[in-house]
Amino acid sequence: MEGYPRLIQEDWAGLPTYLDAAFAYKDEIHFFKGSKYWKFTTNKIMKDGYPRYIRDGFPGIPDDIDGATPWGKHGYIYFFKGCYYWRYEPNCEHQVKKNYPKLISEVWEGVPDNIDDAILHTNGILHVLKGVRYYRFNDAKLKIEDGYPTLSAPMWFGCFPEP
Repeated sequence: MEGYPRLIQEDWAGLPTYLDAAFAYKDEIHFFKGSKYWKFTTNKIMKDGYPRYIRDGFPGIPDDIDGATPWGKHGYIYFFKGCYYWRYEPNCEHQVKKNYPKLISEVWEGVPDNIDDAILHTNGILHVLKGVRYYRFNDAKLKIEDGYPTLSAPMWFGCFPEP
């Protein structure tokens, strides 16, 4: 595509380089790096009062996360770091329950530790990225779909290997 790739700051003023994670939730886009997060409108305007500390906006969620994504019909947000994940329930008084973190391998069959990010596609399918590969998660079976992982470049960047 003409004009791409681009520096993230060209479209999202005020963001640092090399982000840890990002996700869209209820017409807002959240970006994470280190101990802070930024919240933007879908029109790419930073909301007032940002950046904020993760501990203030998402109590119970660690700094330096590997990935984050909304997932499932309940509107929960899942945060990943190392071999653990946290379920954040935005509409509950205690957003992170006491039994978290949990091991990724306990629920997310086939999802590797130390992911690079997780993306909930507009079609509702969850994709997990790690290195040069991505995994497609089957919600009904709670495991990675057959045939995955596969190379990320053809799907996400339109780059196909030479014959």
